[in-house]
Amino acid sequence: MLVSTPAIVLFYTKYSDSSIIVHLFSESLGRLSVIVYGIKSKKTNKLAQFQPLYLIDAVVDFKPNRSIHVLKEQKINPPLYNIANNVIKISIALFVTEVLHKCLHEESADKSIFSFLKTSIKVLNEMEQGTGLFHLAFLVKLSRYLGFGLEESATSFLYYDLKLGKAVSKKPYHEFYIAANHFKKLLEIYDTGYHQLSEIDINKSERDKLLLGVVQLYEIHAVNFNSFKSYGVLKEVFY
Repeated sequence: MLVSTPAIVLFYTKYSDSSIIVHLFSESLGRLSVIVYGIKSKKTNKLAQFQPLYLIDAVVDFKPNRSIHVLKEQKINPPLYNIANNVIKISIALFVTEVLHKCLHEESADKSIFSFLKTSIKVLNEMEQGTGLFHLAFLVKLSRYLGFGLEESATSFLYYDLKLGKAVSKKPYHEFYIAANHFKKLLEIYDTGYHQLSEIDINKSERDKLLLGVVQLYEIHAVNFNSFKSYGVLKEVFY
């Protein structure tokens, strides 16, 4: 059956000289893989339409019993020119795409996550200030949807225990935690809208430690989650 759905491009792999497999997270079908035929011709090159985090309107020939479906039509909506032409934003997009690839496994739809992701991607495209904290804010906000994020009552605690995935009042006996002074910054980032991130007073050392802590949180709690390859790229760009 043909299904029309908004979707987010995660990444693609080559299938043949004239086709690719594109991995999507869609609003109506959740995570799925689609084959795109006729990717290159004398007149067109469709590869440019499947860059990381691109938002597309897709028409999928969906077969419930198959692992790979056929993409019949696609249209970029909206174009993300500011991401495509900005080295820093491209690096963030690669990082975010890797996170989503590792975390989003469900083939069933989750419209709340899709809405959050679509909004976040559009904001990244529009942002002019505060870009250096976007990836950290994104990870913290996304973790709530994945079931191991900050609780609403976290402000009454001093530390964040990464193993437990929760705020605690006493310093943990192990090394996987975010210290009290840094935890306050984490809460501030979580409570701040993307467009206001530039107003947060944070230095390089604080940002380094918070990002390391949040990455460890994902490594501990996300299924089959291991170290980010794109983490090193981000460190070169921002640090």
